[in-house]
Formats: sequence, structure tokens, C-alpha cells
Amino acid sequence: MDDVEALMSGEEPLEAGEKTRAELEGYQRGMTYIQALADAGDDFRYDAGLLNGLH
Repeated sequence: MDDVEALMSGEEPLEAGEKTRAELEGYQRGMTYIQALADAGDDFRYDAGLLNGLH
């Protein structure tokens, strides 16, 4: 959890290796993208296509 919080605030992770860091950054970008879609309008819906595309 500390590594995630560090990355999200722009700091270096405490213990995460390079692979974990890349995964955490990808997760953050995905969540930011989903939030932007949700903020864009009331028609936003989660579906299998969106989740598969993010993966």
C-alpha cells in the first residue's frame, strides 16, 4: 500500500521492483482513464469490452 501511495503522489516507491512499479503505474493510468470516461457523461457504463481493453 505504501508503494502505491508513493507512486500516486509522484514519489519513488519504497520497496517495489521495476516490474511491480510498471504494473502500479499501468493500474493508475487505467483508473485515471476510467474516471475521465465516467466524468464525461451519464451514459458511461462498465462492460466486458472496456475491462478487456484496459487489460
